[in-house]
Amino acid sequence: MDECDDLISRAESYLKFRRISTENQLKLEMVLSAKLPKIRGIKANAGYDMSILMLLEDGFLDAEQTLECRGYYNEWKKAESAYRGMEKILEATRTKISFAQSYMKYTEEHT
Repeated sequence: MDECDDLISRAESYLKFRRISTENQLKLEMVLSAKLPKIRGIKANAGYDMSILMLLEDGFLDAEQTLECRGYYNEWKKAESAYRGMEKILEATRTKISFAQSYMKYTEEHT
């Protein structure tokens, strides 16, 4: 039962970090969408990543907005890293379970 509880806990952590990541990304994108005309005026063909980086540069926004956006960005990337790590752990656990099931089936058929 402990392994099952651990798996549930990991899945809940995955969802929590995924939510945090998405929320902060959306907050940053809301600011980005308001500033996109200014970004396009400076660099007409700026892609998504370049636009985010330009948004975080000093002097592009006022100091308070810059700090706020950097906070969103940092939380987004930390949570994204955490949920991607949890995703790998969950995938490895799923593989381990699948292997165990296949092994049990094989041993039943061949004993």
